[in-house]
Amino acid sequence: MKKSWISGTLLACSLSLSAAHAEDTRSAWQQTLENAQGTTVYLNTVAGNAQLSNYLDWAKDEVKKRYNITLVHTETPNNTEIISRIMADKIAGKKQPGSSDIIWLHGKYFSSLRVADLLSGPFVDQLPNWPVVDQSLPVKIDATLPTDGYEAPWGLNQLTFIYDTARTATPPKSVKEMLTYAMQHPGKITYPLPSDIYGRNFLKAALLQLAPTPDVLYRDVKESDFKLQTAPLWQFLDNLHQYAWKNGKAFPANQAEMLALLKSGEIDMAISLNPNSVQYAINKGLIAPTSKAYALDQGAITRAHFLAIPFNAPSPDAAKVVINFLMSPEAQARKEDPALWGDPTILNISALGMEKARFSEHKPLFKILPEPHPSWEDALEAEWQRRYGAQGATVSP
Repeated sequence: MKKSWISGTLLACSLSLSAAHAEDTRSAWQQTLENAQGTTVYLNTVAGNAQLSNYLDWAKDEVKKRYNITLVHTETPNNTEIISRIMADKIAGKKQPGSSDIIWLHGKYFSSLRVADLLSGPFVDQLPNWPVVDQSLPVKIDATLPTDGYEAPWGLNQLTFIYDTARTATPPKSVKEMLTYAMQHPGKITYPLPSDIYGRNFLKAALLQLAPTPDVLYRDVKESDFKLQTAPLWQFLDNLHQYAWKNGKAFPANQAEMLALLKSGEIDMAISLNPNSVQYAINKGLIAPTSKAYALDQGAITRAHFLAIPFNAPSPDAAKVVINFLMSPEAQARKEDPALWGDPTILNISALGMEKARFSEHKPLFKILPEPHPSWEDALEAEWQRRYGAQGATVSP
């Protein structure tokens, strides 16, 4: 009887504490909403993504109506520029607020800011929509690095390949098959320069298949490991370039050029980081209606892309409100619509209840292959440039 009384007392105390914590959380978020009223939030992204820009135009109207927040979308040519600006503010000891409230980033860029203590947080567990995020996805890890609540997942990238089913019956399902295909179809295979994000991801995917010890790729790169693990990759590329488009002497500048080459029939495969992008590209007339996306048999390199708040954000509370909205079922479903952007959701759809109906067009992801440590990315790009850039490999004219 005594044990039963103690158990009941402990349970009552636990429930009381949980209720108190929930009330504190609601109260804190209500204060965040009040602080956000009438403020302006500057959200910075890398330039060149029309779907993202159009999507944020919709989000601007929504956060204005719901929270009286003015959302301003700013763009920089690359993440390096915005990171350099934030670092310069920190080094100079500037007391006034910076120029960005939210930055869109991933991988090595997150690592640079986190190591230098340039991010505000942790804040993710304060967001009401965080509990419905699918924790089985790589939403707490960014290129092997724990996010520790300093960046919120917004969407997902998966390295996929696009081909025209009217011309190609069976596309290559591994990098070794890709070489065989190139030998049988000279000039029909290529990839972007590694200075482009699509080119870098192609190299990482090939390395994951060819490295003698792939597990090594998930830790900080060392010179001895790099030489051993990448030797098969360079042998593969040496062989591939002999049969590649332009004989491996010129490469597409970006994905847009690859899609144009695919549509014209000049090449047989293009690269994408969005498994749903095919429908958008078809709708825009960028590729043939018979085009299809697929992943290599080993899986698709998969990563989340994130939103973070700089240490000197002018309106940090309003930034949290905007990020939470962008993680909401309504905003995530609109983002996943292939006719608008097609960027895969980070939400656990089965946990959404009535909101589940918003995701009627949802497609399952390809098999997830974790992304290597970000240090390998820079090392691969530098070595590729040393080997092939020195031979005159350039962006296609």
